[in-house]
Amino acid sequence: MEQFDYGTFKMAYDKDPVIQALVHRFDTNGVELETENKTDKPEVGNKSGKDTLKTTAMRATNKNLG
Repeated sequence: MEQFDYGTFKMAYDKDPVIQALVHRFDTNGVELETENKTDKPEVGNKSGKDTLKTTAMRATNKNLG
């Protein structure tokens, strides 16, 4: 499984138009994917609104393992 930090993700983003089309914005705290529904409200279960790519990936991995 490949992992990205901010620098390696930025390099991939800058070089790949496919990634650019999928990503709305990103920073050192995480990645926000491009969606049709533009809202500033956090998803259900994310009360802080500070969900990061890492925690989202961990949650998805845990669901696949269980």
